[in-house]
Amino acid sequence: MMRSGLLLFRLAVADLFHDRLVSLCQIIMAAAVVAPLLLLFALKHGIATTLLDELRANPETLRIRPVGSYRLGQDFFDKVRALPETAFLVPTTRAIATQIYLGRLATDDDLRPTLFDFQMLPSGTGDPLGDGKSLAPSRHVVSLSSRAAWQLQAKPGDTLRGIVERNRNGRPEPVTLELTVLSIVPEHIHLSASVFVHPDLLAAAERYRDGFAVPMFSWEGDKEWSPIETYASFRLYARELEDVESLSAKVRVHGIEVRTDADRIAGILALDRNLTALFIIVGAVAAAGLAGALMASMVAGVERKRRALAVLGLIGFRRNLLAAFPMWQAALLAAGGFVLSLGVYAIGATAVQQHFAPVLRDGQVALALESWHFAAAGLLTLMLAIPPALVTGFRAAGTEPSEALREI
Repeated sequence: MMRSGLLLFRLAVADLFHDRLVSLCQIIMAAAVVAPLLLLFALKHGIATTLLDELRANPETLRIRPVGSYRLGQDFFDKVRALPETAFLVPTTRAIATQIYLGRLATDDDLRPTLFDFQMLPSGTGDPLGDGKSLAPSRHVVSLSSRAAWQLQAKPGDTLRGIVERNRNGRPEPVTLELTVLSIVPEHIHLSASVFVHPDLLAAAERYRDGFAVPMFSWEGDKEWSPIETYASFRLYARELEDVESLSAKVRVHGIEVRTDADRIAGILALDRNLTALFIIVGAVAAAGLAGALMASMVAGVERKRRALAVLGLIGFRRNLLAAFPMWQAALLAAGGFVLSLGVYAIGATAVQQHFAPVLRDGQVALALESWHFAAAGLLTLMLAIPPALVTGFRAAGTEPSEALREI
């Protein structure tokens, strides 16, 4: 049985080689359908992937930015933190209370170091700007934005002098503390000159400016320390791009106006969906056309070879093996068409990439396909050959050996 099947495979290959001009035309026909589909999908995948990767590479895209100041209690933060769309949430004090002066520690050559005014932003476990880790794991550890680090000429491990100042009875009352730089947040993630601090430091700065004593930093005040009960704002990030719009809507329910990148995200996601729909429609039409063309050519081929197939049946080949004859040929033609389409795709991809090169930034590509995409394309090409192969296989299996005797 196996020897007969192997012999039939060799005969199928020999028959394709004998009709090599027709076989070549069928291979070119398959490549003419598959190659443009590969280019179209690569262009769709390249454009959509590049745009979506740019959005996902910047955690600030996921940020929900409150507009104005509010009086937000613990109940609000508990409710928002419990939402499935929430990835990170930390309270923020009044904008005026987030001010801090930072400078490098004095040296013998520089007894009065330059101080810069920065905005403090609270961090914590799960901070998207810290890859899920806190940018300020303790009260005396901070992280700097790239612009702040440039102004201070600071790097991780440096110790900075921080000054929090308040006015009481018309007189400034500054307090100082030493802060160690943990990391530098890249400029493409955070543009502003900011310092990321532990929430305790931010709360202490607001309480101190409100006249409270702050025992945790040994800062004196007119009133005894008491925790903050309501916060003016927050840092909030969604889990996924698709969650931004939903999360912002749920925050607005609490009477809070917010700004997001939802419109930009929705536009790119819509582009991805539309390109996918376009590819599916074009691909379905092209696949149906290829399957129909293969079926017509292979049915015609079987009709031409009915006498030869009848002779094979006469000399002992079983009907199920005769059905495999055109199926082998269909698989070989589909494989040949796919291999040729890869070559055409490589040429086309080079031309497309060069055409779009002037408008692409470093690291961007106009076309992108992964290895599994090619494997899936090859499998689908073979699957397109199955319907015509089955039809011609049944016709071949239905060939009676007596037909050969009638024509001799």
